[in-house]
Amino acid sequence: MHGVCVYKGLTAMRLIDNMSGFKGRLLLSTALTAAVFIPVSAMADPTVVDGKQTVNGIIQERYVLNGGKKTETTGGVINGIDGVTGVTGSGEFENGLYQSSSGGLSIQGSDTRIDFNGGVIWDYSAYIPSFPEGASGTLYSGETVYPTQITGDLTVNNGTFTGAIDIRKGSEQSVLKGLDKDGKEIKYDVKSMGDLSVSGGTFFFSKVSQFKMYDTNEGTLYMTGGDWFVGYDIGSDGKKGAAISGVVTTVDAGGGQ
Repeated sequence: MHGVCVYKGLTAMRLIDNMSGFKGRLLLSTALTAAVFIPVSAMADPTVVDGKQTVNGIIQERYVLNGGKKTETTGGVINGIDGVTGVTGSGEFENGLYQSSSGGLSIQGSDTRIDFNGGVIWDYSAYIPSFPEGASGTLYSGETVYPTQITGDLTVNNGTFTGAIDIRKGSEQSVLKGLDKDGKEIKYDVKSMGDLSVSGGTFFFSKVSQFKMYDTNEGTLYMTGGDWFVGYDIGSDGKKGAAISGVVTTVDAGGGQ
């Protein structure tokens, strides 16, 4: 089992073994680099996200992601399977930018900027391979899932990211439960597919951050590029700003439940 943990003040990534709960297969090929200048151009004010906003791609856009959670009330529904009913209930989701369809999510563009005041970017697309044709279910995240396999990569190629950066791939829910006509519990495994790849972008990790791939997901986590400034704010000119004093800032890259 492997993960990456980058600590404040280091100038290169380290591969750390035996990190509890982290999913294997992490490919690394780059070190941290010096500060770069980010041109400031005239753009519209950023979109403030205080809920679940669906995106299929982020190009030359600006977002501020607020923290906090909201409650879904439709989870656990199962349709289209004779004699089977779902175990309904509610679940919470983080505020942020979400993608749940096939095709993945690409983040690119030199003017893209995302400030994490809490919140997530999450490709949580999923399916249930053991469902019969025509069946569907609703996860506690509110996502509707089907038996058809869907796949797509979450890729970060460019942009500027600040704060408590939190980027995830895969379904957090691993099982959807149902009851047969006799009240016996049936479990359907939830699956996801696709890579999480960071090949570019400039990251100012001023708070504890993570790149996470869930165990439900079949794919690889790649860290092959980008400029990482761990423990620093972004300056007004887009360069590395002041160091964060009195705070231990870490960045975890791996996976888990």
